[in-house]
Amino acid sequence: MAELFAGDDDAVAWADLQYVVFTLITLAYFAAQFLANPADGLPPVPAALLTLMGVSASAYTANKIVKTKGTAPQQPQPQPQPQHEQQH
Repeated sequence: MAELFAGDDDAVAWADLQYVVFTLITLAYFAAQFLANPADGLPPVPAALLTLMGVSASAYTANKIVKTKGTAPQQPQPQPQPQHEQQH
């Protein structure tokens, strides 16, 4: 479970933790609303919840992009081929 919000160095990755917490809050909200009135179907999504999930998902994605930007393997640069003199 700790892998959900810990980085490679085992420190808390706050963007991951925030994303997991907001996802669990959303799941709990929808489960409670649905179980209270299952005949009504899925409950509408409140605008504030959509905003919080959007911000959280954006922060999570931006964090992953920033972390992996410097760790991408570099393409090897082609080495210039020595030019051989042709004999006549």
